[in-house]
Amino acid sequence: MDPKSMSLSRSAPCSPVKPTVLSWLDRQGFCRAFQRCPEFARWRNYHEFLLERDALFIGFGAAGVSAKLQPVRFDAFERWSLLTGAPLDIDGLDAFATHWRWRARHPRAAVIGRLGGPGDPSEDVASADSAQIVLIRPEVFQRFQLGFAKSGLLPAPSLDVYATLAVECCMPRIKPVRRPSVSFA
Repeated sequence: MDPKSMSLSRSAPCSPVKPTVLSWLDRQGFCRAFQRCPEFARWRNYHEFLLERDALFIGFGAAGVSAKLQPVRFDAFERWSLLTGAPLDIDGLDAFATHWRWRARHPRAAVIGRLGGPGDPSEDVASADSAQIVLIRPEVFQRFQLGFAKSGLLPAPSLDVYATLAVECCMPRIKPVRRPSVSFA
């Protein structure tokens, strides 16, 4: 290797690895997942699930990837899956945990809806330009719009409004900010 190429390789910018978020279910949530989702049956019990999550967390750390454990509620993930079309599996749960963690840290951020699904090149991004990007499967959103069209009472909300509703229904509630009292005197 010549000296010029060595200096180039040393000075080449290294893109930082985005932290990975690993979902963490409590015992009750795991039992519910075990009963309702075939993929969760690959773990024989809650203890095996915890061991694998711990091993994955340690493995990411050993590989130099920053990983965070995020407790989530399985019932909220089920709603998320119904509203967005996200897969009801461990990868979907980890993506949901990423959204959960981001929303808890940015409670007032805008929500932007995008049509897409798992494996799309645009990928599910929990944050971009100070907004939470939520991928909604096209067939889920079309079904929602069709329900509004059948009623004839109101026009269907936009994709952004629908994504905001999904976030509000599934993400943790943040304590409201105290507003100063108003005096009418």
